[in-house]
Amino acid sequence: MLNWNLILCILCALSIIVILSYRNKNKYKYIFLIVYVITVSTMIVVNLSMNKNVVKKIETHKNTVEKNSEHVVKANENTEVQEKECINMEQKSNNKPTIVESEVETIKKDEIKISEQIKKYEEIDEMELVDNFKKEIYFIEKKALVPLRNCYSILKKIQKGKANIDELKNEAINAKRKCELVEKMYMELEVPKLKDKENVDLLDDARFDMQKAFYMRRKAMENGLEFLDTKNPAYIIKIKNELKISDELVHSCVKKINKVKSNLEKKIYRKEK
Repeated sequence: MLNWNLILCILCALSIIVILSYRNKNKYKYIFLIVYVITVSTMIVVNLSMNKNVVKKIETHKNTVEKNSEHVVKANENTEVQEKECINMEQKSNNKPTIVESEVETIKKDEIKISEQIKKYEEIDEMELVDNFKKEIYFIEKKALVPLRNCYSILKKIQKGKANIDELKNEAINAKRKCELVEKMYMELEVPKLKDKENVDLLDDARFDMQKAFYMRRKAMENGLEFLDTKNPAYIIKIKNELKISDELVHSCVKKINKVKSNLEKKIYRKEK
C-alpha cells in the first residue's frame, strides 16, 4: 500500500511541476489541467479501491480469528467432555474388578461342582464295571457247575442202586474237561481298569481265586476217576480236601469283589456329603 501511495505522489508532483512550467503558455494550459484532474482522480480511485481491499482483508482476518476462537472453544468443550467420560470410565473400571472377581469365584464353584459330579458319575460307572465283572465270573462258573452237580446226583443214584459206575465215570470225565476249560477262561478274563490300584489288585486276586478253585475241582475229578478205577480210599480223602479248598477260594473271590464295591460306595457317599 505504501508503494502505491509513493508512486501516486510522484505522479502528482510531476503533473504539478509540468503545469507550473507551462502555466504561461495558454496553448497547453487546458491540456495539463485535464492531465492533472485525471491524475488526481486516478489517485483517489486507486486509494479507495486499495482501502476497500484492505478493509476486506481485515474483515477476512477478523472472521478467521473468530472461527479459530470458536474452534478453540469447541475443542475445549470436547476436551472437558472427554475428561468427564474418562473419569466415568475410570470409576466403572474401579468397580469392575469386584464384579469380575465375584464372577470368577462363581465360575470356579460351578467348575468344582461339575468336576465333583463327573467324579461321582465315574464312580458309578466303575461300580457298573465291577458288577459286570462279577456277572462274568458267575457266567463262566456255570459252565463247569452243571457237570459237577451231575456227578453228585449220579453218585447219590448209585448209592440208591439207580445208576452205575460207567455213568458216573463219563460224567466225571465231562466235568474234568469243563473245569479245565473254565480254568483257562478265568486265566484270560480281563480285569476292569479302575482308578484305584488297590481295587484293581483285589479284582485280579478274585479272578485268580476262581482260576485256582477250578484247578482244584479238576484235580478232584481226576482223583475221582482214579478211585473208580482202583477203589483206593486214599483218593476219597484227596477229593474232599480239594473240594474244600476250591469252596474256600470261591468264598474268597466273592469277599474281594464285595470289598471293591464297598470301597466305591464309600467314595460316592463322601462326595454326596
